[in-house]
Amino acid sequence: MELVLSVVIFSMYIVPIYGWISRLNLSQSKSEQYYIARNILHSALDSFRATPLAQRAPGTVITAVSQLPQGQLTAVATELDINSPSLLQYILTLNWQSSGGAQTLQVATFINNGGSDD
Repeated sequence: MELVLSVVIFSMYIVPIYGWISRLNLSQSKSEQYYIARNILHSALDSFRATPLAQRAPGTVITAVSQLPQGQLTAVATELDINSPSLLQYILTLNWQSSGGAQTLQVATFINNGGSDD
């Protein structure tokens, strides 16, 4: 009888602690994914900035991202002034799946594409 009572009392403490640990692991996993996502976005942005002017063109590029579960990076470059296409708006959107559902992280910037000085 004492053994059964000891097991019940022990279980009352272990079950909540186990639940807390699993939530902590889930939170850590989401934080790691967010960190990876930020690094991917900044790397893609740096890569676009380093692209020669002649190769920077408006358009959309979708790329699979293997570092995140079902990760997909969408890069959209848009000319803001059609008459003098020197300023590009560049938007990067990263989507992936985590245990908490779909996640999205987005970054946007403007890049001078070397237009004329009129």
